[in-house]
Amino acid sequence: AFAKRSEAMKAPVGLSSDRTVLRTAQDGGVSLRQLQVCLCIDGYLELRRRLMKTVFLHGLGQTAQDWKEVVQQLSISDVDCPELFSSTEDEISYSQILGDLEQRYSEVKEPLRICGLSLGALLAIDFAIRHEEKVDSLVLIGAQYKVPSLLIDFQNLIFRCMPNKVFESMGLSKSSTIKLAHSMRSLDFTLQLNNIRCPVTILCGKKDTANLKASKRLKELLPQATLHIVPNAGHELNKYAPNTIAEILNQ
Repeated sequence: AFAKRSEAMKAPVGLSSDRTVLRTAQDGGVSLRQLQVCLCIDGYLELRRRLMKTVFLHGLGQTAQDWKEVVQQLSISDVDCPELFSSTEDEISYSQILGDLEQRYSEVKEPLRICGLSLGALLAIDFAIRHEEKVDSLVLIGAQYKVPSLLIDFQNLIFRCMPNKVFESMGLSKSSTIKLAHSMRSLDFTLQLNNIRCPVTILCGKKDTANLKASKRLKELLPQATLHIVPNAGHELNKYAPNTIAEILNQ
């Protein structure tokens, strides 16, 4: 019925479009009641999509501007791309950033669709666990649900060897970046994932070897989730494959 309804909806719009849709549907064996139900579902899904606020959470080493190419391709207008490090001073931590997000959306009435990459995906998972009633759906990119402490330590070792000027475009100083990464070492949402009941879409670049295994395991732990492996792409999909993200969000 849904397939026949889709075919029927391709009829040209005009004065006789309603009759054309009904006649095409009936020729395909679709009853008027089935057609009405399909149209109601379509209308509801479209209305829900338009009422949602879509939130983009960037990763460590990124800024809100890194979502620009994704946002430009969206068919929706209610979009929020917070700068995760904008309100921080010398002291910075994961819990502080999460607290800023909770305060930012505490008065928001619209359902939230949260799209997060890396650090942003961790924040999206955490926020959905804590505020299930506010979250309509999640899009998790290059996500970890249990932070590998050895990877964080190795990453911080590399950060310490990098010159300060490399961090200027990240919105964080070198020392703040190291402090933030260190504050994430103990994050583990494994036992809390069953509190996430909303639809979840997981994306991971095929070349993102550091997060590919975790993305597949996350799909197993979230039965309602769908997993998309993006070919020829690395970790930062908002840069490597913005069209893929936009296409999913426009559905």
